[in-house]
Order: sequence, then structure tokens, then C-alpha cells
Amino acid sequence: MGGDGNNGTTINGIESATVFDTIDTSIWRTVKYLIQLSHAGTSSFRSTEINLVFDGTNQNVTEFASVANTLDNVGNISASLNSGTISMTVTPTLTPMTIRFYRTGLKA
Repeated sequence: MGGDGNNGTTINGIESATVFDTIDTSIWRTVKYLIQLSHAGTSSFRSTEINLVFDGTNQNVTEFASVANTLDNVGNISASLNSGTISMTVTPTLTPMTIRFYRTGLKA
């Protein structure tokens, strides 16, 4: 898990709710994301951080340190737990959008 700290993963052309990452809760206890959402057509950009911890039963998520260059909301991020896997989903409000993210984690 993790990346080189420089544009870890990029997904272009998102038009609808899309799972951009999954976390195996049997391996990972804590995960941190640095996320950039962008919409080239309006030059709208948003950067945010998300911390997530799994306690064996529940996922606990906080989003913080968000900053954007416009008032337009490029997209929303959510997490859902199902059968030991947490799915991270982005839902665009401006389409098509791009998500770029970097994650790091601590093992269970």
C-alpha cells in the first residue's frame, strides 16, 4: 500500500459514482488519503484529506483540510463497509471529473 508520493493513482473521465479504491480490513487498520478532484471544463479543483480507521466492526471516517479554487463542488467521497472490505467511492457533481489520490496505511 502507499505510493511514491507523487500522483499515486489517477482515474479520468468519471461520469457516475465510481469505486476508486478498496481496503481489506483483515490487513489494514488505519488508512490516510490525499485526494485531488478536478473538472477540466470549468478549471475546478478540490484537494482533501481523509483518515479512516476500522475497529473490527465499524469504519470511522473523517474528512478534513479541504481546499478548492472555486465554489463549485467537483464531487463527493464516501466509504462503505461490506464483508470485510471498505469501498471508497467518488460521486461527481461536475462531469467528467478526474480523481488523483495517494494513500498510506498502518496494518491491523
